Amino acid sequence: MIGGSIGIGTVIMACLIGFFVQLIFKIFKFDIEKIQHKFVGKDINFIHQQE
Repeated sequence: MIGGSIGIGTVIMACLIGFFVQLIFKIFKFDIEKIQHKFVGKDINFIHQQE
């Protein structure tokens, strides 16, 4: 890929990152259904309109 080495830590994190994210979401009672998604293009247009 980009020339880096892959160690045991990389493999462990690749396998467990999803579990850790779900755990943090549960701990902080983060509800992904309540997120209001935005598109980057709309934000950029909004910034340019403010100038």
